Amino acid sequence: MNRSALIAVSVLLAGLLYGCAKDDVIPIALSKDFMPVSGLRMVISDFTDARVDRRRLGTRQSFFGSEDLFQIKDETPGQAVAKALTKHLTRNGWPVEYVLASARQQAGDVAISGTIVELSLDSTRGLFTTDIVAKSKLAIQAANKDGSTLTYTVNGDGRYNVWWFEEQDAQELMRDVLEHSFDKFVGITTFDAAGLRFRQPGERPSGDGGR
Repeated sequence: MNRSALIAVSVLLAGLLYGCAKDDVIPIALSKDFMPVSGLRMVISDFTDARVDRRRLGTRQSFFGSEDLFQIKDETPGQAVAKALTKHLTRNGWPVEYVLASARQQAGDVAISGTIVELSLDSTRGLFTTDIVAKSKLAIQAANKDGSTLTYTVNGDGRYNVWWFEEQDAQELMRDVLEHSFDKFVGITTFDAAGLRFRQPGERPSGDGGR
């Protein structure tokens, strides 16, 4: 092979190796785009806490009988549930936003609120394992601008069995229970320019999940 050909082959190989070694960015979309209903605005306000004991979620019992209390951090259960629902519906493509219950001037085309019938989180330490149990029962209410309303009650429960208790285990379980409850609400409803309504048999749900 003459020198010119050798140089050409060397340049080609160098280019191929450079191309293989180069860090390329390959964007992967994990959710589909959605087209929001034009002009429709949904607002979610704090849920009413109808539990008998509104001070806590439940207790963590140690193997030796001592107890610690589970409580919502930095906000009321009604605020926490409303914000969690807002985030969940936003991820599903709903045009929603959270507003304070007192912000009457923020009224939208659909006003969503609800009642906490049950919301509990309990942990019991056994000899070798710890049981963590979470339960929820939420009555979600929606009022459309035309005066029509709907109410749907969702129940949720879950259990973790772990060797050693960690705070994140309890948090993840409570979130999973709420997420599954919210999924039921999304699955039974749909919305259009007129507002929110119950979905008819065979009709696809609104938002990202229905496109």
